Amino acid sequence: MFKNVKEIYGWAFNQCAFESLDLSNVEVLEGGFSNSPNLKSVKLSDDVKKLGDQVFAWCNLLEEINIPSKLEYIDRYALAGTAIKDIV
Repeated sequence: MFKNVKEIYGWAFNQCAFESLDLSNVEVLEGGFSNSPNLKSVKLSDDVKKLGDQVFAWCNLLEEINIPSKLEYIDRYALAGTAIKDIV
């Protein structure tokens, strides 16, 4: 679904029903997926430099996310309220 998407802002997919996300082509994540009750895993692009405010906040089932080596900044509450057990 996100094959041609390069940037996601605001509350674009707030409360979505996705269980997993492949965001490997998305370069800008300034928000987008908070309060998504089924989200369990996220694959980020190697080019993401910032996780915006509340981008995955309150995704209670989110357990796994990869942190790219180029990531420079994780904004406040970006991962608040998650169940992250594994950062790869």
